[in-house]
Amino acid sequence: MRWDKNFPYVSRDALREVFLIDGISEKAVRNYLNPNAGNKPVSALTQAGYVVAVDGGWSIIYPEWVSQLRLIGGAPSAPECT
Repeated sequence: MRWDKNFPYVSRDALREVFLIDGISEKAVRNYLNPNAGNKPVSALTQAGYVVAVDGGWSIIYPEWVSQLRLIGGAPSAPECT
């Protein structure tokens, strides 16, 4: 995971690798990563407004998740309020 424009970003390839390591079949992973496959992880997260598609991956935009990921480290400092 990296940070892009103050949001955590996960590439499609990185998420694919996580699913494969977890023992999910290649065919199932393709469905999991398809934003149009109802009730699969990426589709569900996108429809719920937790992630948005960005440059071959997804940015996590759900405020609570962003805050939690900032707390565990590796995040840029919070943007200044104006």
